[in-house]
Amino acid sequence: MKTLDEDLKDKIIIRGGLKLLYADDAIKFIKKCKSQNIMILGFDTFRIIEGDLTQPLLEYSIDYSSSSSNVSKSDVWDNACRYIETIKDKNFLFEIILE
Repeated sequence: MKTLDEDLKDKIIIRGGLKLLYADDAIKFIKKCKSQNIMILGFDTFRIIEGDLTQPLLEYSIDYSSSSSNVSKSDVWDNACRYIETIKDKNFLFEIILE
């Protein structure tokens, strides 16, 4: 079986052991997870600063596994895609966390 990220392997940016995707590719990946009914637990958001430093951005990251998340399990994929779409102009990178 092909791995989920095989179709996007040329788009994945590896930094510090993290597999990161820019917004459009993160959205494609999340939609593929949805089509295969693979639950996402959330995503971490990063940006590249000062040439090569990777800065985590907790304020733009979402944890769907938390009891404080108000998103139903059946809506996590669409919620994640909608949210990433609203911030994609910021040129952030995303690490999608799978169940």
